[in-house]
Amino acid sequence: MSCRNEEKSKSPVQNKEPVSQDINDIDTAKLTPQEAFSTALSKDILNEDDEDLQIFLEEDIYPIVSSLNRVTIDKISNSIYILSYGDKNAEKYFLIHKFYNPLSDEIYYEKEELKSDAAKRILRIKTE
Repeated sequence: MSCRNEEKSKSPVQNKEPVSQDINDIDTAKLTPQEAFSTALSKDILNEDDEDLQIFLEEDIYPIVSSLNRVTIDKISNSIYILSYGDKNAEKYFLIHKFYNPLSDEIYYEKEELKSDAAKRILRIKTE
C-alpha cells in the first residue's frame, strides 16, 4: 500500500517540547525533523505504528506546523483524527480523514480545516 496525499487547506506548528521517551528509544540522531515529528505524534501520542499516517504527517502537516510551538493529535475513530496546532492564544484544527482506494489498493489521507467550536465539541464528546 502507498500513501497519496491530498489537502483541502493549510496553516502552520512545531514541536516545542523535547522528544518523549519512546522516541528516545530510537536513535534520534538518525531521524530527520520530519521523521521525529511524525514519530512523536503517531507513536508517542497516538500509540500507533501507521507508516501511511507518518508519511502524511511528514509531507503534508510538518511544513505547515514546523514554525509553531504546539501540536497534538487525537484519534476520533479508526479513520478520523483531529490535529490541533498553534499557541495558547490562537489554536487551529485539521480534521484528517483516512481513506482506502480499492482501485489502486492505496491508503491515503485528506485534511481540511475545522472551526474551533466544532473541534472542541467533537473532542468533548469523545471524552464523555
